[in-house]
Amino acid sequence: TVAALVAEKRQDARLRQAIARAALDGLEVRGDPRAYHLWLDLPEGWRAEAFAAAAARKGIALTPGPAYAIGPGHAPAGVRLALASPAPDVLREALETLARLARSEPDQIAVD
Repeated sequence: TVAALVAEKRQDARLRQAIARAALDGLEVRGDPRAYHLWLDLPEGWRAEAFAAAAARKGIALTPGPAYAIGPGHAPAGVRLALASPAPDVLREALETLARLARSEPDQIAVD
C-alpha cells in the first residue's frame, strides 16, 4: 500500500511540474521534476517582495526569496512556488497569471 501511495504521489508531482513548466515556459524555473515545488527566477527589474505583493493582489500566495536567505544581502531574486495544494486546473490558471506578471514591468501592475 505504501509503495502504491508513493508511486501515486510521484506521478502527481510530475504532472504538476509539467503543468508549471508549460505555464511558465520561457521563464527561468528550477526544481526537481518529482517535487511539489519549484523556484521561479524573476526577470530583471523584479524584486521578490514586489512580485509576491503583486501575486497576492491577484489572489496568489507565494514565498519571496528572502525568506530562504541565510544572511542579509544574499537573498535570491526569485520566488518559491508550492504546487501541491490546488486542483490541476486552478494551478494552471494561477501559474499562467504568474507568468503574465513576470513578463510585465513591475510598475505596470502597481496600480492593479
